[in-house]
Amino acid sequence: MKNRKKIVVALLLVCALCLGIGYAALTDNLYVDGTVSVSPFAYNVYFASATSDPASGVTVNIGDEAGAEDPQGHDDKLTIAVDNTVLNVVGDKVTVSAVIKNDNTDYKAQVALNNTVSTKSGLYEVTCTWADGDGTIAVSGQNTVKIEIKLLSVPTESVVDDAFTITFSVTAVEP
Repeated sequence: MKNRKKIVVALLLVCALCLGIGYAALTDNLYVDGTVSVSPFAYNVYFASATSDPASGVTVNIGDEAGAEDPQGHDDKLTIAVDNTVLNVVGDKVTVSAVIKNDNTDYKAQVALNNTVSTKSGLYEVTCTWADGDGTIAVSGQNTVKIEIKLLSVPTESVVDDAFTITFSVTAVEP
């Protein structure tokens, strides 16, 4: 009887060992490695052209933002410089018309406009509006933003290079 118990225990141990080895022989691991590269949507939305009214005394330049990584080389920065001969009387204004182009072939672009007021005691305000629609630019389309700089008060001293910055947020929209 004792031998029989030993044989049963040994047999059970051998069976357990066989199950473990059999399980290891019948299992496997699968691995997935990969990389993904995606071009940002905003690379294809940029300033195409710009003009000002009045043209005299106002400089408008389109170029890349310093440090911007746009592999297509599109221009994503508009610079406006108004000299001291243009805004002299309260209510005087400069209007810059800038064409924003959407070269995306899969998505419309929704561009949110922002406004600002002078950093020097509210001397001027900058107001942005769309020439057409609400800022949705069609697939491979364009729209014009009107940027108006209006003198609110006459300064008591000379103001040189009072800077403003406006950021337009661009979001992809299903066509």
